[in-house]
Amino acid sequence: MPPKNPRVQMVREWLETLHLEQYADMFAAAGYDDPEAISTLDEGDLDAMRITLPGHRKRLLLNAKKYEVGERIKKMDVNRSQSGSTALAAELSRKIRGEPVPSPATPATATSTTKAPVEATPKVSEPVEEEETEPIHILNEMDMLREIEVSATSTSADAINKYTSKWNVQLPEGKCWKIFESLDVPGLERPLLEKEIMLDVKKKWPSEQTSRFSIRAVEKAVVSSASATLSGVLEKRGGSKGNARNWKTRHFEIRTRLQYHKTAPKSASQEPLGSWTYSNATAYIVTTEMKKAKKPNLCFCLKPNTDPMWPTEQKDIKAAFEDNCQFMSTASEEDRLKWLISIQLAQSASNIQATQDTTQEGSGVGNAPEDHSSDEEDDNEQQNEETKNDAPPPIPTKPRPNSALIGGWKLP
Repeated sequence: MPPKNPRVQMVREWLETLHLEQYADMFAAAGYDDPEAISTLDEGDLDAMRITLPGHRKRLLLNAKKYEVGERIKKMDVNRSQSGSTALAAELSRKIRGEPVPSPATPATATSTTKAPVEATPKVSEPVEEEETEPIHILNEMDMLREIEVSATSTSADAINKYTSKWNVQLPEGKCWKIFESLDVPGLERPLLEKEIMLDVKKKWPSEQTSRFSIRAVEKAVVSSASATLSGVLEKRGGSKGNARNWKTRHFEIRTRLQYHKTAPKSASQEPLGSWTYSNATAYIVTTEMKKAKKPNLCFCLKPNTDPMWPTEQKDIKAAFEDNCQFMSTASEEDRLKWLISIQLAQSASNIQATQDTTQEGSGVGNAPEDHSSDEEDDNEQQNEETKNDAPPPIPTKPRPNSALIGGWKLP
């Protein structure tokens, strides 16, 4: 429910224009319940609110300097005058604009004198710092590279708007634009979330490998069908700790983790066969063929977040890709994209909840969640296989003697 106080709502609306509305409650709790305070925002305030993501901090600080409340206050003047509060709104407007505030009226007397009005000193606004930009190249669906300028706060949604505006690109009916990042080695790509900062994504790319942005028109119905609680049948590759590379059909559910059952669970309390954490991982489309999968060209994976993203040597990259990622495959391209976006939605919801919990509990900032992934059915199979291989050979047994012969004597 939106706040009843219109000034609190103005702060919330400002955060929404920056795609950072998840911090609205944190701003209100920190005393930023008035738009006049936005321009005073500094690093210390962000530290106190435990806003730690560098891209979000920079976006907030740069835009706080540019925030102007004058026009909004004019609108509030009109609204308040209609409700009988014109005097209060006018006084607030004059304070913000640096104009003199008249003293309260006193009853006229014969000896009262009228003072000449004092002109206010014009308020000199500080120059707004221009955001620095740098060019990035985006590959379009005709394999042509197009250049746009982005700043340190430009999101994926901003980049789409700049690209389509600069190059006058028309969106086909029933589609929506998505920007993808692609990594040639080991062969991965993923759609970016609308609020992801373009340059932050680019900074993580391995300098030794070829990586790029691309823009594509994808089915709007696929994107709208994605859900942070999606469930359905996928093929999964086993062997989280062993050497098994078998693929099995399992029923997956996105909950607080990506968990799976042999078949659809009969109740929410049914224990899964295993689960994988997604809170500190990134979901990628696998662009290379995985030959043992039932659908070799429709695979995707969960890759643990590491810094750097990949080892330096190409052979080490492929080894890390094979050993550290969790692999799944879908029945169609549409299903694969839907699962990827659904996992991203679940991650966003999980991150917002974690931020709110940290703010309320004051338990620290910036600690990466621990990975408690378990692939129990594959671990058990691998353990059984290892036990079977390590078991000592059976002890040979002598044939049982004929019960009718004892010591060479035949019993009657």
